[in-house]
Amino acid sequence: MEGKCFVYFEDPFWVAVFERYDESGYRVCRHIFGSEPNDAELHQFALLYFYRLRFSVPTNQKPEQVEYNFKRRQREARRLMENSSHLKKAWEAIKDEHARYKADRQQINHEKKEAGEQQVYQARRLQKKEKHRGH
Repeated sequence: MEGKCFVYFEDPFWVAVFERYDESGYRVCRHIFGSEPNDAELHQFALLYFYRLRFSVPTNQKPEQVEYNFKRRQREARRLMENSSHLKKAWEAIKDEHARYKADRQQINHEKKEAGEQQVYQARRLQKKEKHRGH
């Protein structure tokens, strides 16, 4: 498994986007921090809470596997921070996951509402039936 973490400021909070690549595909997760996390806090968070993060469903996108020396990686990281287009794929995955959860919640709420209406209807029918029995 290979992963990346991007931390950026989204007014008024600091947000971390975790990307994970494994045999099942590309997954992404978004976590909101209150104040700016330092490297030690991010490392501690990854060790303690990484398994609790809810990643999106896997997609079949494979990242490019190119190894560069550390100076080139530093320049790339600086360019990525200046230009937020690298998060486009992650945001799309997060939005898709959010839409899926929203549709699931709407379906569950609709079923609950229908069950409640049916229960009220059955109670009214029973009450009318009791009323018409004639004591």
